[in-house]
Amino acid sequence: MLHPKTRTYGGFPAPAMLMTNHHISVSRGGSKMKKRWVALMLGTAIAVTAGCGGAATGTKEEAGSANGDKKGTAEPAAGLDKIDKPVTLVVFDTTGNWTKDNFAEAFSGSNIMQKFPNVTLKFMPFHKTRGGLTTDEMIAAGEQIDLIVGSPGTVGAGMYNQKLEADIAPLVKTLGFDLSRLNPGAVSIVKEVGNGTLHGIPFAMSHTAMMYNKDIFDKFGVAYPKDGMTWDDTYELAKKLTRTDGGKAYYGMFVSFYHAALRNQSSLNLFDPNSGKSAFDSAAWKSFYGNFSRFYDLYDLNATQVVAAQQKKMWDEEQVVAMYMPGSGDPAVKGLKNYDYVQSPVFKEKPGVGPQAYPFTMYISQTSKHKEEALKVINYLVSDEYQKAKAEEGTFIPALKDNKYLDVFGKSNPSYQGKNVKALLPAVHADSSKWNAFTGTYAKEALNAFIDIAIKTKDANTALREGVERADKAVQTSTFK
Repeated sequence: MLHPKTRTYGGFPAPAMLMTNHHISVSRGGSKMKKRWVALMLGTAIAVTAGCGGAATGTKEEAGSANGDKKGTAEPAAGLDKIDKPVTLVVFDTTGNWTKDNFAEAFSGSNIMQKFPNVTLKFMPFHKTRGGLTTDEMIAAGEQIDLIVGSPGTVGAGMYNQKLEADIAPLVKTLGFDLSRLNPGAVSIVKEVGNGTLHGIPFAMSHTAMMYNKDIFDKFGVAYPKDGMTWDDTYELAKKLTRTDGGKAYYGMFVSFYHAALRNQSSLNLFDPNSGKSAFDSAAWKSFYGNFSRFYDLYDLNATQVVAAQQKKMWDEEQVVAMYMPGSGDPAVKGLKNYDYVQSPVFKEKPGVGPQAYPFTMYISQTSKHKEEALKVINYLVSDEYQKAKAEEGTFIPALKDNKYLDVFGKSNPSYQGKNVKALLPAVHADSSKWNAFTGTYAKEALNAFIDIAIKTKDANTALREGVERADKAVQTSTFK
């Protein structure tokens, strides 16, 4: 396949599977049907985050610092359970992961509307390509923004650059929100991204599994992958499965390098925490790049095919990829039936250590006139009742401490029956790297450098040097400091 002269992957503003979204606007109405769609709106803000809990980093003191000496053994205070006056909250997505279909399929029967009958939620997807607007366009149009859904990799460009962040620690204390119930590592990362300030509440953890297409393995008579494999083992499998058969090219292994870098198992920092300068051109990073680029040395791809959106299409629609590690998003596969999961491959030097935890977070916009109501809605999203229900549905892996409700994940979802769902989590999460509001910017340019290497347009040294230069320039020109 010829390499294009002009790249088509653009700025890659979203962190993962860039699905096509449809703008759905829900206004308050009196009918039960309209109220039900309100529930679906909020449900969608969770659906993308089927993900990975597991061992947490950080401490209980860090997680509970905004909330005194609570022990995390009870449900939140009663004052958080009631919203008396009618209110409309606009939920804005910075991740670009939702489709209209996610709403009805994943959240019909959601009980949010029963919990807060006075609340109407209006969902706004990210970017016009998904039927929505960018953050800048939302602000320019004077659109209301109350809740912002983001990941560590998206909130820099999607929220902090526009100064929409709000310090919610005082509100958390006033309303008695119990942070100590949550995964302390997730809370720690949210604070770290916010330069030490709590701007949002993590409500889900992303999965880390590697998926594999059983039909391709069967077709070529290759044994299925297993939990606990090393990256070297996986590479050997990929070589056996990379071939052309009947005029069709098959690819042994694809990985979302954006997420591989963000959640790297070596706990490498994308930036120097002291200087703030990009650091993904170090010797350790070059070794990390080499681990993944060797897979792509087996193929002849163009730039678009190294980006997660096209890789996902080749995985579940074209079904020509034997193993696929998206690093985030929904672990259920709709287009492919005969597939399963294994745990993320590990480095032989770190057996059992999987990717870092990666929380999805609901932020409250500083422009919102309904911050209390917004926090009350978030409080319900992390309640035992809601987290357990969504875990059983296989909608997302909970963000509660001690991996609560992971044992019931996918229990009522036919998509997960017979699947190795325990592989959605690593035996141990890698220690967290340093994070800040620009981590997504560093990772974007780390990906762009990887694309240069993968499609063989630049050598590794040149690609990485230019990548760190682009990242540093982007940070220097950012409005968020």
